[in-house]
Amino acid sequence: MKLHRLIQFVCFASTTALVALNATAQPVWLTGDLGWHISAVVAEESIGQGLPVLALDQADWPRYLPNPVTQGRAFRSLKAELGASHKSGWRVAAVTRTQAWLDASPDAVRMAALEAQGANPTGASHFQVNAKSESWQGSGVTLGTPWWPLDLAGVWQWQADLTWLKLQQLRLADASGTVTYRGAGGYDFDLRSQRSNLDVTGRFLAPSGDIGAGASLSLAVQGQPLPGWRLALRADDVLSKLHWDDLATDSNALQSQNTSRAPDGTLNYAALLNGKKELLPIATQIGPQWHAELGWAIQKDQVLGRELTLKLSRQAGINQHWMGWKSGCGQCAAPQWHVEFEPSWKAARMEVRWMHWTALLATDGKGMAAQLRQFKMGWQLAF
Repeated sequence: MKLHRLIQFVCFASTTALVALNATAQPVWLTGDLGWHISAVVAEESIGQGLPVLALDQADWPRYLPNPVTQGRAFRSLKAELGASHKSGWRVAAVTRTQAWLDASPDAVRMAALEAQGANPTGASHFQVNAKSESWQGSGVTLGTPWWPLDLAGVWQWQADLTWLKLQQLRLADASGTVTYRGAGGYDFDLRSQRSNLDVTGRFLAPSGDIGAGASLSLAVQGQPLPGWRLALRADDVLSKLHWDDLATDSNALQSQNTSRAPDGTLNYAALLNGKKELLPIATQIGPQWHAELGWAIQKDQVLGRELTLKLSRQAGINQHWMGWKSGCGQCAAPQWHVEFEPSWKAARMEVRWMHWTALLATDGKGMAAQLRQFKMGWQLAF
């Protein structure tokens, strides 16, 4: 099933179920948990560092580049999940995920921007190019464990999620070397590149295999180190593997200094471009995502659960530091709010929980030049 079709199905199913069940079901905080919960979640995250992550698929993306150009990193993730959890803590879910990341040197970003604009440097220039990217799409099943105690007092607990994936797409690319612009439209190249994906074809190259496979393990720990304090740590995809038995791979070397003198004094002219296409077994990993959340309950509001929070996260070499306030009162009929601010990104994030629904939105407010956007919509019902 295509990703957008699954997202539409999740949204339609959650809305239909809510309309049908709300007529007979009392709110969860009145009925209590009867044993099972069903849930649906759609979440998207786009972050860039030195790159306008939302504009990268546009032809005019260079106009949104920050000045000066720095190391370029970008990460995008989209996830749709439909699951069921038992009061014992066990959880199972059907999940579809797509993820992509890019890491490029400043010169690689400059060179790519010039290429996108069809322009030459203003003067003689030397570029040291180094860029890597990975993207994949897959669907499968996630099995989650209950929270199990780590110590006899039960202050600390741990939990794990194990995901199995059938891959519909896997793309890897790597380029490195130098580009020298001599002026007057003249270039010298010394570049190496390799790309692996289903779009690589050749006259004598057999088609890639139909599907790949993947698996990942995520771990979480939570506890109360001191009265009134809460600490939660999570490592998503901390152990993972993506594998494709036979994926078409195109390897190339572009060398403009291709003339040499043989021992007999004659000149040898090598090919400007050398490369080969072949089917290779490709194995890679999902980039892990690290999360830490520290919460401090305002003393007079410990019963209601109001907190000051600090969240730290890291993925694809990009760090975030969120400071916020949570309204608490998880068993109240009123909406619960969590408002946060990220000072280095100058971004704001708001999460609202009310009845069966959860919504989250984060942005730096820069439009197409944005380097941060997060969105999440979730629905849950007990039965």
